[in-house]
Amino acid sequence: MIQSFMKRFDLSLRRRTKISQKLTENIDEKLENFKCFIIRLKLQYNFDLNSIYNMDKTPIWFDMAGNMTINNKGDKTVHICTTGNDKNWFTVVLTCSADGSKYPPICIFKGKQLSCKEVIPKGVIC
Repeated sequence: MIQSFMKRFDLSLRRRTKISQKLTENIDEKLENFKCFIIRLKLQYNFDLNSIYNMDKTPIWFDMAGNMTINNKGDKTVHICTTGNDKNWFTVVLTCSADGSKYPPICIFKGKQLSCKEVIPKGVIC
């Protein structure tokens, strides 16, 4: 049913254009050097693997526009409609240790600091 509608109005399913990420040229060498550096520190100071942590943060958008939309065939530019919240996000911090332990994510929201009188859910840091 949708295919006949799309054909009748000369529409096609299109992907958004242009998204890329360039990695450092000598990434393998840098990773190997970092691994050797950590092993040397572990041997020198004799600490446990659960004392080594890795934390990374990533933004999560409230409105994450999809990669595909229905558009006219042959259009050079493909626009994706959003709710207008595509610039609003919160930050998620993920943590693990070298022994394989994973820790609960931390969510950081932009906004006013809560007063001590407000009821704050368990596990929330403010």
